[in-house]
Amino acid sequence: MEPEIKILARQPEGDWINAIQAGIRSRLIQVLGTLSHNQVARTTGFHQETVRRYRATGSMKAEFVAALANHYSVNADWLLTARGAPEINSEYKQELAEQLRRIADSLDRPREIL
Repeated sequence: MEPEIKILARQPEGDWINAIQAGIRSRLIQVLGTLSHNQVARTTGFHQETVRRYRATGSMKAEFVAALANHYSVNADWLLTARGAPEINSEYKQELAEQLRRIADSLDRPREIL
């Protein structure tokens, strides 16, 4: 009796990319809710047609993700991977603000020449 050979069907490469983009699109819609393309465009600095396309496809530039994180307190890791919480918590925001303040203060101080 011959051993049974199982052949695993390989998913087309585009299927997993489509699945990832569908997840990102779903989370993006969750974040933006009922905000219009124009409202998001004004807030983020991106053209409203670009916002519409990103919302429709789930495929977006890193700069747009950064703008969402900055203006809407969205956790970029959650938006792209579904890991963590959807929003950046206020404690984390305070920590980042303190770090930025220290950096800004250090840039204002005259540097000693070594």
